[in-house]
Parts: sequence; structure tokens; C-alpha cells
Amino acid sequence: LSKPKSYFSPHFRIENSWALELSKSVPFQFEIDIIEADISLDFDDLDIEELTLHATSGTHTINFGMQKRRVVANIYSSSTQLVLNVPAKSFVRLNLKNPFCKLEYPQGDFTKNEDGTFISTVSKNEFCLIELTVDGPIKHLVLDIAE
Repeated sequence: LSKPKSYFSPHFRIENSWALELSKSVPFQFEIDIIEADISLDFDDLDIEELTLHATSGTHTINFGMQKRRVVANIYSSSTQLVLNVPAKSFVRLNLKNPFCKLEYPQGDFTKNEDGTFISTVSKNEFCLIELTVDGPIKHLVLDIAE
């Protein structure tokens, strides 16, 4: 999917909202490239294997939902705030490449390893392993446990 370049001045703002409904029985690999937009991705009912996201300015929210298999997500974001919602029973490993990014995990359910990665404190669950790599000049990352 792509949206053609606007014929208007960059100061003229047009808002678009896209809602896609996909099959729930097929595992997906997504590669998403978004420029200057607020995004909200909800993968709650989808079976995700791989996600590659390259997003520039805006506020970005991703809800992973309970997954049936291992998920690998590579996220590059230039946003002011990125919110990642993961299910409570999943084992999450986060590799944050930007040392200047403010990381917040409200429930306190993550610990920092010696290698700089963050892992969830729940016992390792092979069926719901979410591996996140976040890079880019992101300012604020919120890693939240969805109840």
C-alpha cells in the first residue's frame, strides 16, 4: 500500500485513517515504512512472525497481543514517543540501540542484563517469545504490559 505524494504545500495537512482487516489464520511478515505520521498498529488477533518498521516523526503505538509463535520485531523510529504493548504472559527481550532514549516500563516487570538488553521477569515461554530491537533517534520508549 502506498499513498502518492501530496500536490499541496507541506504546511497543508491532510489526515488519513486506514483500517485493514487481515486473515487471523495465516502467519504474517510485515515491512512497514511510514514518513511523518502518527501510527497505531494492533496485532492483537493476528499471528505475527516478523515485523520491520521504519517510521519517522509522529507518535507510534504497537500492540502485539498474545502471539502463537516467536515474534522478531526490528523497529527504527525517529518519533518523540514509541509505545510497545506486550501481553502479560509473554517473554520479552528488548535490545535498545539508542543509549540516550528514555525507557519507561510502568509495571516494573523488566530487568536489565549485563549485555544491555532488557528482559521480562516472567518465566520463559517458548510459544510467546517477543524479540524487539529498537533503534533510531527516538526520545521516549514506553514498554508496557497489557493486562
